[in-house]
Amino acid sequence: MKLYRLYENASIKMVHDQNLHSALNSLKNEVDFDYILETGTYRGDGSTELLAQIFHDTPSLKKLYSCEVDKYSWEIAQKYLIKYPKVVCLHGLSVSKQDAIEFVNTDLAISQHEDYPNIYIDDVTDPKAFYLNELSGQLSQSSQQNEILQEGLISSTLKEVEGNILICLDSAGGIGYLEFLTTLQCLDSKNNYWFLLDDIHHLKHFRSRLYMQNDSRFDIYAESSENGWLLAKFSM
Repeated sequence: MKLYRLYENASIKMVHDQNLHSALNSLKNEVDFDYILETGTYRGDGSTELLAQIFHDTPSLKKLYSCEVDKYSWEIAQKYLIKYPKVVCLHGLSVSKQDAIEFVNTDLAISQHEDYPNIYIDDVTDPKAFYLNELSGQLSQSSQQNEILQEGLISSTLKEVEGNILICLDSAGGIGYLEFLTTLQCLDSKNNYWFLLDDIHHLKHFRSRLYMQNDSRFDIYAESSENGWLLAKFSM
């Protein structure tokens, strides 16, 4: 794999893309969303704010939930996003911590990343250590202690919501595909789901994209190979 920071549009936040804005606005006009669930708040000024800005005036929208494992970033995001009353910032891990650690330790796409020359990764020297550190909530490299008080936030949140739901997966690079697979296991036939993936040219979601392309339950609504995002509808 190629080192992500050498990518022209490399950013820890979702890349500003007018086509993505247009696609989300079109979707907003077609679907009355009840809830949005996002993984990877970071400091709140990336995909979280993008979604909040586009959907803030949607009458049907009750809450936009966003989770962040890094406590320092989560605290910044909470203060930054207070201007959006429908946004709820959750501090914790999107999936089970045990499952996440096991995934990073056993994922061949991480340990044998050289086999994927056209995909990006955050660390080419010791990616396993890099992603395990990220899981511990140390992405910001803050000196403050990071206590992960919650885990499995994808499953616990999806159990509490219903209706038309938009799921944005934009979290830790090492477990992006695990997040995707975990989300699929939590979907309920009584609800309608749309997915927004960030970094489909990255370790995070290159397999999620392939999964969608080969599963008839997904209908790809819009995507950008250049900027690395994909928007799709899921049908049971």
